Amino acid sequence: MADIILVIHFSYALFIIAGFVFIWTGFLVGLESIRNPLFRYLHLSAMGIVVVESVFGIVCPLTWLENIIRGTSGPLYEEGFIPYWIHTLLFYDLPPRVFLIIYIAFFILMIVSFIVIPPRGVGK
Repeated sequence: MADIILVIHFSYALFIIAGFVFIWTGFLVGLESIRNPLFRYLHLSAMGIVVVESVFGIVCPLTWLENIIRGTSGPLYEEGFIPYWIHTLLFYDLPPRVFLIIYIAFFILMIVSFIVIPPRGVGK
């Protein structure tokens, strides 16, 4: 079950990153589907949740649930899910503050994208 939570967590992060790439690539090639309001609001909200959790030091519910299922006595991810896996997969060892700055900067880029490439029914 914990592995299923891990896959869901990775999928959530992938949705944010791939969604951003899809929006800009779609904009450049003229895809109308990138303006789907449901997709765009879900996408922006997903990153907004990450930012709020990071700013207020809230443990991600998926991380919390995975820790409980795995039966860890302490947090499995000391710095958080993304920093842990980036370090594990890519060997980057950065302080949590760096990830907070990255999250906020990425969220700002997403808001700019929302303005530059608005969903259908917004800004027109």
